Amino acid sequence: MISKRRDDKGRVLQQGEWQEPSGRYRYKYTDSLGKRKILYSWRLTESDKMPEGKRADSSLREEERKVQSLQMQGITGSKLTVLELVERHLSLKTGVKHNTLVNYNFVVNVLKKEEFSHKKVDDVKLSDAKMFLIKLQRDGRGYSSIHSIRGVLRPAFQMAVDDDLILKNPFGFELGTILVNDSQKREAVSLEDETRFLEFVKNDPHYNRYYDAFLHILKNRKKTKKEPKVDGYGGFLFLDKNGNPMVALHWEKYMQHAREKYNKEHLLQLPLITPHICRHSYCTNMANSGMNPKTLQYLMGHSDVSVTLNIYTHTGYDDAKKELARLKEAKKELDKNRFVTQKHAQITHESLIS
Repeated sequence: MISKRRDDKGRVLQQGEWQEPSGRYRYKYTDSLGKRKILYSWRLTESDKMPEGKRADSSLREEERKVQSLQMQGITGSKLTVLELVERHLSLKTGVKHNTLVNYNFVVNVLKKEEFSHKKVDDVKLSDAKMFLIKLQRDGRGYSSIHSIRGVLRPAFQMAVDDDLILKNPFGFELGTILVNDSQKREAVSLEDETRFLEFVKNDPHYNRYYDAFLHILKNRKKTKKEPKVDGYGGFLFLDKNGNPMVALHWEKYMQHAREKYNKEHLLQLPLITPHICRHSYCTNMANSGMNPKTLQYLMGHSDVSVTLNIYTHTGYDDAKKELARLKEAKKELDKNRFVTQKHAQITHESLIS
């Protein structure tokens, strides 16, 4: 009599099930397209405890039931490519803002250049998804750009899961587990850096046209056959070559090119400067100058004053030292005024008595 295979707890393993020496379980099966597939889990049943240090997931038997259910329904897997899946997902996004649409187009254009976009959706494994994002970073894509790309791929593949085209979302992992966040920290630009940058723009033969910004922009604004409208707003000052409102990315590139040119020509280098950092710097400078936090909150358009105080104002040791010195001087002035007031009151009192 052939003995039945058992796991290390003595439980009988069913057809296709196996326990590896590491303790992990696997299940081999053939899908309806004739492809050999393997499922893995650290737990055989739902009641098993997850081994220490392992990420929680479904038990092997739970995954087996899902596969068997799909096979009974006759689901044969998806013949869609990754690009087709993404385009289908984005076609369901209606009424999105212009900036969001720009981001979607950016992701689609990146995917069109990648071999990964031609893979069949049901052929994409977790390791494929990770290797694709790692490749993008090796090719020079920034962390924030890859974050945007994954931000479209993840819900697109989740739609495929919800539509019963695939079993698991291969992009359901945290980006930080495989990529180094190389995005530069946003710091407020110092007054010296601001002055140096503006002086350079003013005197540079190429960028000096942007110095008198509003006058130049109003005089040279593009004439369009039809004014673009975004969420009911029109009359945008900055339009791209297609007549659409510019977004932050356009200006980040302009500032990046100007800064790179400055740094090539000068030994003392300029730090990262972007439109958001300019806003960040304004808020920090106003806070350091003593502006009332509620006034600053209104000017910045923050819904909560804690955002103004905690995110945009970065107080360091020197700022704290200056503030303590200011308070010390204010206390001295207050004590002096109090002494003068008391002396005046004493003299007045004595004169009344006499």
